[in-house]
Amino acid sequence: MYDMAAISLNSLLTGYFWLNGTNYCTNPTLMFVAGSVALGLWCGACMNCFVLVINRLLDVWNKNIMQALFKDGRTYVVLLVPLTYSLYFCFFTTPLLFNSDQTAWFFFTFAPEHDPEMYYNYPHTANNLLIVVVTCLLYVQYSRVLLRHSKVGSGLSWAQKSVRRRIFKI
Repeated sequence: MYDMAAISLNSLLTGYFWLNGTNYCTNPTLMFVAGSVALGLWCGACMNCFVLVINRLLDVWNKNIMQALFKDGRTYVVLLVPLTYSLYFCFFTTPLLFNSDQTAWFFFTFAPEHDPEMYYNYPHTANNLLIVVVTCLLYVQYSRVLLRHSKVGSGLSWAQKSVRRRIFKI
């Protein structure tokens, strides 16, 4: 749901803003609200991906912890984490602002005599870096667990296992 809402909002509004030449100076309220919601949806979608990889990993690695976190209605409680995360970015961080000259979203208005450092969004940068790194590491672990539990992995020769280890290290 987050992905679909984020894609719809970002693509439709980006096209509308670009066709009309809209930027922060011409429509500040709409730009501020749209940028806040778009950023919140993006970060919420990132956290949903993180929850998904944890769910997948625990499903094959440790069923007890998976059941403790995701059994029955507990999944809805776990999904409050991405919702809270999304709301934090929506209401408490600097919003994205569209610039029709650059045809992109930025954290800066491009107004003369404004300091770009004032608009920088450190939590967004941390989100993008941490989600990418941690999600990739968790998927590597997920692949290792799947390989260990698969019947194909146990029938490999020493040389084949060695090659696979090297590939996973890369």
